[in-house]
Amino acid sequence: MGEIKEQIKKLNFEPLKKLSSGKFGEVWKAKDISTCQVVIIKPCSNQINKSLYNTLNTIEHPALSRTSRIEQNFIIREFHDGVSLKELLSKPWHSKNLTRSFWLKAFSGLLDGLAMLHQNNILHLDIKPSNLIVTNKNGKLTPDTIKLVDFEQAVFFPIEEDGQRRPFALGYSPPEQLLNLNHLASPASDIFALGVTLYEALTRKKGFYYHDPEMMMHIQLNVPLLRTTKLPSILYSMLSKATARVAFHLPPSRLSQTQTIEIVQQGIQNRYQSAEAFKTAIEEYLGTNCDHRTNWFEKLFNKLKQKH
Repeated sequence: MGEIKEQIKKLNFEPLKKLSSGKFGEVWKAKDISTCQVVIIKPCSNQINKSLYNTLNTIEHPALSRTSRIEQNFIIREFHDGVSLKELLSKPWHSKNLTRSFWLKAFSGLLDGLAMLHQNNILHLDIKPSNLIVTNKNGKLTPDTIKLVDFEQAVFFPIEEDGQRRPFALGYSPPEQLLNLNHLASPASDIFALGVTLYEALTRKKGFYYHDPEMMMHIQLNVPLLRTTKLPSILYSMLSKATARVAFHLPPSRLSQTQTIEIVQQGIQNRYQSAEAFKTAIEEYLGTNCDHRTNWFEKLFNKLKQKH
């Protein structure tokens, strides 16, 4: 810990708080001594694409966190005073007044930001609840305060087939990432992960879950999102389209590479092909459907009112 703190100090930052231990080392909240700006500082790999980060810094959208710069082997990005979606969903009382409409509007804004990324030929490839930060605006959570952060897995697309094993998020990544078919990655890959995450926000249930990682992979590759009474059929259909896959009739390990690619491509083609298309579907739903609570607090509250 002391070594990282000393390195941060040499960059002219005051270490404030260790936040976590990331893939490549400790993640710190720190203050820029020259500007007093509070930032996040985290180590990065030697393979970091500086050209990509330069492009990211030209993209301005309220739903996207900006990476300030890369210095030596550290990524320095703006700090957002808020709570991750992962933490928010793990503590229902933090979000008891958040409605279905809130989440749909929030994710519509995220899709707007995602569209800007894709227009610049960039894929995020690591969308999940822990990489979405919900911030406060005047002490309130509003749909336009949610931000996509952590661009360490972001890449320019199309990705050349180089055989490199890239990280993926178990429970959220699409089949093309799980099976290391990264040359198939496209905007539909980010849409898949965002769809799974939106499902979790609306239902408070993980889209895919099993305690055994191997079975978890099988479920994530083949099993549709669980149908639930918390989702109207039209909304469930939208999320099913966003997360479309074609089930494997045999384990991928028993199929040829060509057969595996064909099955994965069929699933990709069944998804929304752009962030704009997914956003349009959400906006149309919001325009024609009344709002409903997305949690059990409202039902309990109504029952108590009826008794009294």
